[in-house]
Amino acid sequence: MDISTTVKFLCNHLKTSSTIYTHSLDNAEALSNHNEVDVYLLGGKFNHENRFFFDVNLASYINDIYFDKTFLGAAAIREDGIYFSNIEDAVIKRLVAKRSKEVILLTDSQKFNRMSSYKGIGWSDIDTIITNENLPDNFRQQVEENKIEIKLIHDSPPNGTKI
Repeated sequence: MDISTTVKFLCNHLKTSSTIYTHSLDNAEALSNHNEVDVYLLGGKFNHENRFFFDVNLASYINDIYFDKTFLGAAAIREDGIYFSNIEDAVIKRLVAKRSKEVILLTDSQKFNRMSSYKGIGWSDIDTIITNENLPDNFRQQVEENKIEIKLIHDSPPNGTKI
């Protein structure tokens, strides 16, 4: 689970027994109260602004892990891919996406057609997009070409729903 306020929301509502890897201090803190969740915090130098850790040796560590599911947020979603505000964060997301069985982009609708600095992943890397509104029409082609599943949700899961 990467850095993102939307992904942190998922961490706060996680109800299933899981093994979670994250480089986000906020996600690790949110998951620390879930006894049924094993949390692995990927380390390195702390980025104070966006509250994540990064180290150049992280790539070799990530290359030894195969992830069942990866939940990624986004700073911006453009027609040519998914963008992030830090190059180090974009590198981690690119590496993890390549090592994942399923990549889920968890984002609010405000991120579409925004600008950010660093492209992390392309549309072909995404399996599912979970968002709160229908995607803008200019993204229809990317979704169809890459057979991306779209799931619309509201602010909180229905009672009894396990995340």
